[in-house]
Amino acid sequence: MSSQAVKGSGGAIMGDALEHALAVRKREAILRELVHGLDALSDEQLVSIDDPVGLGKSMAGLLVAATGSFGQLVGPMYHAQALESLWSISRQELGKQVTAGQVLALQVGDEYLFPVFQFKGRTVREEVLAVVRVLRTAVDPFTIAQWLCTPQQDDPSGRTPLQRLNDGEYGQVLAEAERATTRWSA
Repeated sequence: MSSQAVKGSGGAIMGDALEHALAVRKREAILRELVHGLDALSDEQLVSIDDPVGLGKSMAGLLVAATGSFGQLVGPMYHAQALESLWSISRQELGKQVTAGQVLALQVGDEYLFPVFQFKGRTVREEVLAVVRVLRTAVDPFTIAQWLCTPQQDDPSGRTPLQRLNDGEYGQVLAEAERATTRWSA
């Protein structure tokens, strides 16, 4: 059961505890993988790092926490610079991918932010992108991100479309996105 479902049934304190426990597990998993990656480097490679504190800050800076209720809903995001680094591409190439709809980008001022939920490793999740393409015909990227992270009336369990995609319900979520697009376009 998701913490959202627990909160919805009046157990806000229990939901917060579950959410915190999940956050701790994810933080530990990230740290384990980071340590594993660092352990794979030779002593010579590690000694050659001139600014380990700066490197650590740069690595942590790949993710940005969006603020406010929208940020709480959608979760962490990558800066454009983070994706350029992760994908070893130029700003122009990333811009082309944004324009072509190959990645969900939220424009804030003159900067793009990329919700982390759309990625699996270094690639964009195709099932998320397919739903984004359907919704993009009727609404803006902020509404799409919000829709993906908000429980829908069509699902009595209180799961979000993103949780349902994670559970393998691609066809149902895609159909729900098509129905939403039809309603919004009417």
